[in-house]
Amino acid sequence: MYKSLRKMKKSLASLLSITLAVSLFLSMSPASAASELAPAGVTAAASKSVSMPLTNPGFEDSAPGAAIPGWSSMFAVKEGEYTYAVSTENSHSGNQSLKITDRSQSNSVALMSGKLDITSGVTYTVTASVYMEESGTASLNLRYFDAADKSIAEKPLHNDTSKGFPVKQWTSASTSLEAPANAAYARIILYTTAYSRATAYYDDITMSYEQPVQLPGKLALSAPASAEQGDTISTMLSLTEGADISSVTASIYYDPSMLEIAEVKPAGAFGDAQASFSSDKENGSIRLEGSLPDAIDGDSDIAKMTFNVIADSGSTWLMLAKGAQLNGMESVSENVVKLITIGEASGQPGASLDDIQFGEPEFRTLPISGVVGLMDGEAGIEDGKNVMYTTVKGIPPMFHVVDLDDYRVIRSLPLEGGGEVWNHEIAPDGTVYITSAGQLWAYSPVTKDVKKVYTHPTESVFWCLAIDEAGAVYIGAGPGGRVLKYDPATKESRDYGIMVDGAGQQYVRSIDYSNGYIYAGTSHSKVYKVNVETGEKVEIASSLNETGYVYDLSIVDDKFLVIRYDTPQKRYIYDIEAGEWLDVVIEKSSSGLHLPKESLNGKIYFPADKKIKTFDIVTHEVADSGMEYETAFRGANWVQVDDPDLPGTSLVTMNFSGIIVFFNPQTNTVKRYENILPPSATITHKFVNGPDGKIYVTGMQASKAAAYDIATNTAKTFSMGQAGAVESYGNRMYFGVYPGGDIYEYNLGQPDGTGNPKKLFTLGNGQDRIGASTLAGDKIYFGSVSTYGELGGAITVFDPTAADPSAAYRVFRNVVQDQSVVSLAYKDGKLYGSTSINGGMAVDPKASEAKLFVWDTVKEEKILEKTLDIPGLSNPPAIGGLTFGPDGLLWGGVNGYVFALEPNTLQVIKYFNVNPADSGTALRWGNYDLVWSKEGILLANLTKKLYAIDPATFEFIELADTESFTLGPDGHLYYAPSFNRTQMYRITMNMAKEPEVPGNDRIRFDLAAPAETKTGETFDVTVKAADADLLYSMHSRISYDASKLELVDVAQAGQFAGEGTYMNTTLEPGKAVITSSLTGDRSVIGDTDVFTLSFKALNLIGNASVTLAAGSSWTLANADETGELHHISEDIVKHVSIVKAVAEDVNHDGTVDLLDVMLVAKFVGTAVNEDTRELDINGDGLIDIADLGLVVLKLHSAV
Repeated sequence: MYKSLRKMKKSLASLLSITLAVSLFLSMSPASAASELAPAGVTAAASKSVSMPLTNPGFEDSAPGAAIPGWSSMFAVKEGEYTYAVSTENSHSGNQSLKITDRSQSNSVALMSGKLDITSGVTYTVTASVYMEESGTASLNLRYFDAADKSIAEKPLHNDTSKGFPVKQWTSASTSLEAPANAAYARIILYTTAYSRATAYYDDITMSYEQPVQLPGKLALSAPASAEQGDTISTMLSLTEGADISSVTASIYYDPSMLEIAEVKPAGAFGDAQASFSSDKENGSIRLEGSLPDAIDGDSDIAKMTFNVIADSGSTWLMLAKGAQLNGMESVSENVVKLITIGEASGQPGASLDDIQFGEPEFRTLPISGVVGLMDGEAGIEDGKNVMYTTVKGIPPMFHVVDLDDYRVIRSLPLEGGGEVWNHEIAPDGTVYITSAGQLWAYSPVTKDVKKVYTHPTESVFWCLAIDEAGAVYIGAGPGGRVLKYDPATKESRDYGIMVDGAGQQYVRSIDYSNGYIYAGTSHSKVYKVNVETGEKVEIASSLNETGYVYDLSIVDDKFLVIRYDTPQKRYIYDIEAGEWLDVVIEKSSSGLHLPKESLNGKIYFPADKKIKTFDIVTHEVADSGMEYETAFRGANWVQVDDPDLPGTSLVTMNFSGIIVFFNPQTNTVKRYENILPPSATITHKFVNGPDGKIYVTGMQASKAAAYDIATNTAKTFSMGQAGAVESYGNRMYFGVYPGGDIYEYNLGQPDGTGNPKKLFTLGNGQDRIGASTLAGDKIYFGSVSTYGELGGAITVFDPTAADPSAAYRVFRNVVQDQSVVSLAYKDGKLYGSTSINGGMAVDPKASEAKLFVWDTVKEEKILEKTLDIPGLSNPPAIGGLTFGPDGLLWGGVNGYVFALEPNTLQVIKYFNVNPADSGTALRWGNYDLVWSKEGILLANLTKKLYAIDPATFEFIELADTESFTLGPDGHLYYAPSFNRTQMYRITMNMAKEPEVPGNDRIRFDLAAPAETKTGETFDVTVKAADADLLYSMHSRISYDASKLELVDVAQAGQFAGEGTYMNTTLEPGKAVITSSLTGDRSVIGDTDVFTLSFKALNLIGNASVTLAAGSSWTLANADETGELHHISEDIVKHVSIVKAVAEDVNHDGTVDLLDVMLVAKFVGTAVNEDTRELDINGDGLIDIADLGLVVLKLHSAV
């Protein structure tokens, strides 16, 4: 059924990272774990790296232009196009390096070393320093050959700048591969591929292998598997298999929030009077040093460490740090960690993958369907009719021809295998060319067919098109930032190369043609004039000193080049004949994509400031046309239609939703035609559970999102852009929308329509993509990526209870310098975040590896920043999926790994490489999402694969290929399959059998509570048990926010109410301990309520929580025979949003009286601030007589 069923590493040494047997403790009884699985120490032998002799590894042994000793060319070269040479232009060390220049997309430049002696079964590593002069791919390969000179194995490494490899800096690259049994020798190959271009330098080539080193002994750390609060526990550092040992140095780390160091004493041979021993104790660490007058062999204790247990429950840890030494030689190569369970709650639900039955993937629905989304349209004439050509987003994209005269869809054709469509252009012969991802398509108005005609080997996005008088097609592409040419007459292509030299990732976003020249607008603010014959290019926009994308570029009358910068929203005009920019800057310009190629009556028309404006080609005056239009053009053309409302010539365009709009300059008429294009399903983006039990699905480049009802298998759409982060607070949901970094609020208690959803504010501060969020008490935190061409993401804190949202947020940029914030988690006043080294599109990273950080939410400052220390993990470009597990550890994902961290220090406690083939470079900002099931199974989406993982054993199943999923309220998995992301699939998760370890949640408990209440109102929270057959008794620990809630009553409920039941309560502010039981020979059948808590909302608005605590216990009716006591595995929390009952009750005393009138009157005429915001009764941003009048009116209405 699944690709990788029940995969598990057989060796404990490769199973876990720092703790070799830690997680196995959690799936066994403490006694058996301690005696059978605790390792004696670090069992893996140490090793040292041995370098192999190479001939001319730094290319210093030959003169430029001469043969290169030790290296030979594998293929023919062509000077000036694809060749190599020793160069003195650039070097990592010394004076020379190898330079490969490859300007061909059909030839490879490759140099190989001489034959290198190897030994079968040994893993060799080849490393090179690589410098990329510009965008492209430079490769490194280790290849093995047999005695007959046949290639039998290889491990190529492609250093691709479009996937994060740096430009214009020396970077180390390496590849490793074990020599096969029949390998006779190896060669190192430095090369560019036949499908890519590059200018690359190679230097300082090395080849090495690891040689085992005999250690003088092994170090072991022992600790009890469990303890109780108040216990004093003993741990021991010991020596085993020692050989002539005379000294030891070691560092022990521990969790100071749960353990308190009591005493450190030397032990064994190190406790003798003649021995020297010292310990340096700090909060959380112990440094040990010992030496002996006479060396010893064999085993010996070294140090006994005694700790007081200060925590009441949870999992804590001790760690023997890597780098510990025996006789001055490093003898611990990886950290060794011991986990200790404290109290009743193990923090582990205990179910294994064998306990879970996963259903087959099943199609459910198209969540965002019935939607039209398009990027561009082009008007033309077909069969004598005015038509509009456009393509609706979807899988596949659907190309449509719309009759503008009779306003009907003439035909619809699928672009099978196509991707996002950005542009349409019409050739002189009427052929319509269409960009679709990295493909060029052509529609014939004669044959009425559409077909794919051209692709490029490295450019994956074709953004824009221009066509010359002979019908040749010019393409602006990315991520290499090239201008390409396709000649439909000869079917040949030409590559004009990368526009912005040395810029790394870039795009040619806009393009047009005039009189033998291409004009190309780039993502790096530059505009190039390119001679289509010679390929010579000249940058012409540097004098504008603008930044960001040149998003729009059009040539009008073959004289005026009209461009628009996306970020500043400014439009400029260039006189092509004069070769100069006019003294015209048009502010607040909306996108036009492409404007008509001719002016009308001496004027150029374009959208700006929610109007249609004109530019006079003679006087250069900018004026309002008298026509209003609130959004952007998606392409625009002049047409003449038979419509009395549109006499003469009109301008026609479309909007994103398929509405066609005509603008008539003669009458200043704006006429809209509703969409008639058949809808397509939108590609989904994020799956998030809502507070109402529905699954909310956002879309890519979308105008709609959807609320999916699990019970009815139906979805309702509502207006929403491309939201990358969704968070709930009470019955309101908050969406972080791209582009622009906007925050929208969607009130589930209000009808959809005008003002719902509504935009609250824009992050600003150079932020564009919001991709992370978490609820932190009464605040919501967002993590974001910077805008195009910029580095430096941010965290934003937002108070959803504030009356004025525009003043209720703060943005903190560059929390980690030059990195984006892509994942957030919150616990106990601390915000935990992780980053990506990549910023906005079209900018290369400055950092080499992603980071973790901790943010103090009270002081609003970063208190810790750290790299992720996992052996074998090097320079990860992104870390994500942060979530707290039932064990109290902070879990996350990186490349193909899952890992768990101690929250205070971010020390890695354990990790596992689920997918070694995942390099972390497939997606720009990573794609990691980790969710815990109620059974304690970790669901992990790593890049594009979804796994179910047992956190105790790291056994795993690969479930699906997907980029987005959620664990629904019903406990089943919902996701969009990678083969068609417009669809929603489900995989059911059900218990296959009773868990074997006591303390699991076979019965599903939950809290039922309203999403919102008002100050002064009373509401109920009910403890519910589902699938509760044979439930007999329950011991519940309840906590709640006593500053906002008052517990007024506890009542028996369901089958635990009435005759034959018992309940006892112990109450104190913020806490309640409740024991509920049946009596006699009875038990629960089916589902039941257990008890109901009645709360009064106090006069403090905000988010209040009620928690059924982990460790709460329950029994079945046969517990007197089995002795089994079960526990709830993790906190069950419900949040209730408290809003003000009466706005005019400004002093929150429960009534509107003269005191409220006086309080508002005192501040009439003053500015609104955080302290006085509630006095602004009507929310208009002013405290004035109108607010005072509303309070008085409320007072009089009570009389």
